[in-house]
Amino acid sequence: MAANRSDSFPVAMKRVWARGGVAGYCQGLIPWAWIEASSKGTVLLFVASEAEYQVRMFGSSEFTAGILAGMAGGVAQAYATVGFCTCMKTAEITRLAENTIRQITGKHDDQKLGAGEKILASAFGGGRSAWNQPIEVIRVEIQSMKAMAFIIYGNR
Repeated sequence: MAANRSDSFPVAMKRVWARGGVAGYCQGLIPWAWIEASSKGTVLLFVASEAEYQVRMFGSSEFTAGILAGMAGGVAQAYATVGFCTCMKTAEITRLAENTIRQITGKHDDQKLGAGEKILASAFGGGRSAWNQPIEVIRVEIQSMKAMAFIIYGNR
C-alpha cells in the first residue's frame, strides 16, 4: 500500500497473495519478527497499565491518565524492544549474506571474508532489516486517518 497508495485494501491484499499465497502474509525474519511483535505489545501493555495506575494515584482524570500512560508505554516500547530486534534482524541477515558470499566465492566457513565482502554483507543486512518500514508507514497513516475522522465526524 505504501508503494501503491491508490490501491484499496482489497487490492493490496490481492497483491500480497499473488506474491506467495498464505506465505506472502508471513514474509519477514522469523523468529525476530515474532519476538519484536510480541515483546513490543507486552512492554506497552505493562508499562501503560502501571503508568496509568500511578498517574491516577495523584488524582488525575481517566482521560489524562490514559494519554500520559499511552505516551509512557510508547516510549518504553521504543527503547526496550525496537532497537534490540532491529539489531538482531540485521545480524541474522548479515550472517545469511556472509554465507551466500562464501558460497559464491568458494570460501569455507573457517576462511575470513575480505573487507569489501564484509561491507557488502553488512550493507545487505542493514537494508534488509528495514523490510517492514512500509507496513509501519501504513499503520501510522491508518491511525492518523481514523483519528482525523473521529475529530471531524465524532463517534458515529
